[in-house]
Amino acid sequence: MSKKKEEDKTPEYISKHQKLYSHANRLADRTDLSLTEAYTKAVKEHLLDEKGNPDFMKLDDSETNKKFVETLTGHVTSDAAKYFKTAKDLEEFDKKLLFQTYVGVSTNQVKEIVAREGKNLKDRFPALKQQIYQQTTARLQEAAGSHLEDTLSTKENILKYAGVKKVGAEGLTLDQGRQILEAYHENGAVTDSDLRKIVGAHRIKKTDLEGKVANDNSKKKENKAA
Repeated sequence: MSKKKEEDKTPEYISKHQKLYSHANRLADRTDLSLTEAYTKAVKEHLLDEKGNPDFMKLDDSETNKKFVETLTGHVTSDAAKYFKTAKDLEEFDKKLLFQTYVGVSTNQVKEIVAREGKNLKDRFPALKQQIYQQTTARLQEAAGSHLEDTLSTKENILKYAGVKKVGAEGLTLDQGRQILEAYHENGAVTDSDLRKIVGAHRIKKTDLEGKVANDNSKKKENKAA
């Protein structure tokens, strides 16, 4: 079967997830650069002393802290808006979903962090950027799968699409199904290691060979008992 025909048979919601997941990751990957640019801009606008040197003590002043946050979050929001202007393959609803998720998580994190850290922000900023990136990525990936319905049919099609035969759809949560899709989108295959992380080793079916061995051992025990 040609690749085109295989793609035509893929459920629309899976194709949509692949597209949204790709955009979610690209947007999340902008976080580090966007925050770095925003941070530099905010420092220059609000924290320089009369000699042009950064004075982070100013962040302990509530009014300066507020303005610093506004500059930071304003740049992050503007940068995200620029991204979606070029995302021509997304419907308006999906653009709004990812935009609001990204801006909501990143700006709320920024507000909380700057208010908490104050003058200590300079030393903590690199680690805090990583924290924001991780949380933003997780929330964006969740949003990318928010259209998936929690039905047995959906989970069966996810497993079929990802070529997963060692896990059954019965008892599989929708979140686990989403993670299986993500693993497949990332690597083009879902490994046993992926499955152990997602569903646990106890949910993975034995291979045919292992099953045969297990059955043979079972029969031997039955014969001994007889």
